[in-house]
Amino acid sequence: LQDEINFEALPLTLVPGLRYDAPSAYEKRVSPKMSALYKLREKTSIRASVGQAYRAPTVDDLYWYEDWGWGMGCFGNPDLKPEKSTSWDLGVEHQFNGKVLARTTYFRSEVKDLITWAEDPVGSWHYVATNVDKALIQGVEAESKFQFSPEIFASLSYTYTDARNKGETYYDKYLRYQPKDKVDCTIGYENKNGFKAGIGVEYIGSTYSDQDNTETRKLNEYTLLSARVSKTIGKYAEVYLVGKNLTDEEYQVYRDYPMPGMSVTGGIKVKF
Repeated sequence: LQDEINFEALPLTLVPGLRYDAPSAYEKRVSPKMSALYKLREKTSIRASVGQAYRAPTVDDLYWYEDWGWGMGCFGNPDLKPEKSTSWDLGVEHQFNGKVLARTTYFRSEVKDLITWAEDPVGSWHYVATNVDKALIQGVEAESKFQFSPEIFASLSYTYTDARNKGETYYDKYLRYQPKDKVDCTIGYENKNGFKAGIGVEYIGSTYSDQDNTETRKLNEYTLLSARVSKTIGKYAEVYLVGKNLTDEEYQVYRDYPMPGMSVTGGIKVKF
C-alpha cells in the first residue's frame, strides 16, 4: 500500500507506504516506508528514503535437509527467528546537458536476527541456517548513465559495501559472501529497426566464506564479460544470441561450487 503526495508550493514529492506481513507461524508485522524527492534545481535532485522490513524464514530456511554423510550437509533450523531491519538512504543526482546522468547514494541498514547459512563449526562442511543477532550494512553507490547518440548508450556504476556482524560471537567480522567492491559497466546500441547489441563487464571483489573471516577460506575477486545481440522480427518474434563469461573466468560465488565457464546460447522468442 502506497501513495504519492505532491506539494504545489514546494518542488517536493513524498511517497509513503505500508507493508503488512502475516505469516502463519510468526507474529504479524506492519512495515512503514517513506521516500522523498526534492528538486534543488531543474537538473539537480535529492532523493531519500527510510523504512522498515520484515522477513519470515522460508520453508527451506526451516526444514531443508541434505545429508552428505560423515556429518556434512545443509540443514534448516526450525528455531529461526524472523529477520527485521531498519534502512535509510540519501542521494543526489544531476543531469548534464541531457546526455549524462550522475547519481551518488549513501545507504545504511541495521538488521536484527539476519538469516544466513553458516558452517557450524567452521571447517566442518556442516551448514546450518542461523540468525546473526545484529548486523550493519552500509556503503556508497556511484552511478553514471551516458547517452552518446540516439542509438548508443552506456552506464557505469561502483558500489562499496561494508557489511559486518555486530553480534557478540563474531563482532565486527565481515558478513559471509558480501563483497566490498562491485563494478558494472555496459555499453549498448539500439536502432529503430529493432536491432540491439550490448557488452557488459562486471567486477566482484573478494569475499569471506566463513563467519570468522579466515584468510585461507577467502574467495578470489573475479571479472565477467558478457554480450548480447538481438533482432525483432515483425511484431511478435525476436531472435537473439547471448554470450556469458566470454573470457572463461574460473570463479566461485560460494565456496567449493565452481561456476560455469564460457557459454554461448541463442534462440527465438515469440509473443502470443
